[in-house]
Amino acid sequence: MPIPSLSVALGERSYPIFIGAGAFENLPELPDDTLREVAVFSNSVVDSLYGDALVARLKARGARVLRFQMGDGESFKSLETASHAFD
Repeated sequence: MPIPSLSVALGERSYPIFIGAGAFENLPELPDDTLREVAVFSNSVVDSLYGDALVARLKARGARVLRFQMGDGESFKSLETASHAFD
């Protein structure tokens, strides 16, 4: 089953965002050129369960990985949180 994704259209700097169930398990099926730089956003609970394994898989594929832990819940899905991530 294909991994759900959306494309950020920026010309030569375009990239996909993979979202949803199956992305972690199907990581080996992703094309190598999609894994140059990867940002992983998570809360502390999910990061403690899957973060190290995900980062290890990504790095094994040659990706540069940036990790960002955000607060838990909808209130943290905000421009303020995004600003902290960009910093």
